[in-house]
Amino acid sequence: MDSRLEEDVSGGTALFQMYGKCQSAKDARKLFTELPERDLVAWNAMIAVFSQHGNRKTAFELLAEMKQDGLQPDKITFVSLLNACSDSSALADGKKIHILLDEYESTIVNALINMYSKCGSLEDAESIFRVFPERDVVSWNTMLTAYCHYGQSKAAVQLFGQMQREGVEIDNVTIVSILDACANLADLQEGRLIHAAVLKKPIAIDSVMATALVNMYGKSANLEEAQVVFDEVLERDGILWAAIMAAYAQHGRGEVVLQFFAQMQKECLKPDKITMIHLLHVCSHFGLLEEGFHYFNSIAPNSKPVTDHYVCMVDLLGRVGQLREAEDFIQSMPFEADAVIWTAFLGACRVHGDVERGRKAAEVLVELDPHKAAPYVILSHIYIAALAPNI
Repeated sequence: MDSRLEEDVSGGTALFQMYGKCQSAKDARKLFTELPERDLVAWNAMIAVFSQHGNRKTAFELLAEMKQDGLQPDKITFVSLLNACSDSSALADGKKIHILLDEYESTIVNALINMYSKCGSLEDAESIFRVFPERDVVSWNTMLTAYCHYGQSKAAVQLFGQMQREGVEIDNVTIVSILDACANLADLQEGRLIHAAVLKKPIAIDSVMATALVNMYGKSANLEEAQVVFDEVLERDGILWAAIMAAYAQHGRGEVVLQFFAQMQKECLKPDKITMIHLLHVCSHFGLLEEGFHYFNSIAPNSKPVTDHYVCMVDLLGRVGQLREAEDFIQSMPFEADAVIWTAFLGACRVHGDVERGRKAAEVLVELDPHKAAPYVILSHIYIAALAPNI
């Protein structure tokens, strides 16, 4: 390839990489087909673009075309293709790539662990992790994350212990993952030990790690230590605010949640959807109807309310006995109410003994899922309660 052609290829490769980063895979593909000659770097860049965009089908089509051009995939190709396999429907494709591998090093091993865990095959991920000695901290972290994702918190804690015994240097990702596992187990003792270990190491407690600590202390019912961690962070993001609010909300401290929200607004931070769910849940729990509608209506300028926001409002209206208003609210929603919303409404009908509205709600629920017994059971309780005074 002469120098001019090399410039054309490298320049074109850089351009469609740029298109890929700018979420314009179609433009990247068009530019790729116009290259006068395509080397392995160009093919890898193109496959990476579609892998990153979750377009597994096109990524694998490009692999086949590349082979037709007489080029063989290398480590970079395989890693991109494995990364494209990120859900249960991709397991067969991921295994096809695994079969093609003839050498393993940490990058490949990590991609395999990640692929199998995301495709729902935790046993295969464990097998890869255990069999190959080429493991770095990313390998350990990927396995830890997989255990946490599938609710295998005890396995995550055991793996963390093995990391320590083998002298693996932990990083922020390790700490966040293991704290999440401790939170799920409500294991305050282990969480405190990890927190103490962090304080001894030159690891900065950023907003992400602080969120994990607050979450762990909150789920372990230790609000004082959660508060200490929160107070020590200078740069707080919305996720950390949501974590501290969730901690107090979980333990019935609604008044503190409202105080935090007011403070958050003073600091000009826009609450995310999760924060608003915690806030509306508090309003529902304490029957704060006016405040609930104020916060609910404040969501619209930033982003549209999601189903959980509507559930909180139906629950709030139901708790204060405004069943007609709750029914009207459901009918005014911009989408069809799901079973969760109708179940919340049916529950309110039971509490307030509204037979007619309860019957309607139960009928809707039966239509949505005829095999669930819950609507029949709740409705029978409503009827029994209504008849009791006459018996």
